[in-house]
Amino acid sequence: RALWLVTKASYLGDMPGCLPVLFEHDELIVEGPEETAHVWAKTMDELMVEGMRACTPDIPVVTEPALMRRWYKGAKRVLDDRGNLTLWTPN
Repeated sequence: RALWLVTKASYLGDMPGCLPVLFEHDELIVEGPEETAHVWAKTMDELMVEGMRACTPDIPVVTEPALMRRWYKGAKRVLDDRGNLTLWTPN
């Protein structure tokens, strides 16, 4: 459900320039413009929560989006001083 909602948003303009490229168990990897990631990642986050809540309404749903240039399993959510998602880099 979450993958469907994010894919639909990608093609219909709610996440302009974004395309889902990988769905691995509970992780959805999307390519998109880095300069607007703080906007579309929030939309993606909301859609993923919405999709999961439709299937498991009695279970709390939590997501942790991370912005990275290459996929890393250990990536963490990094926020700037305004609370916007920003690029995570490995050590």
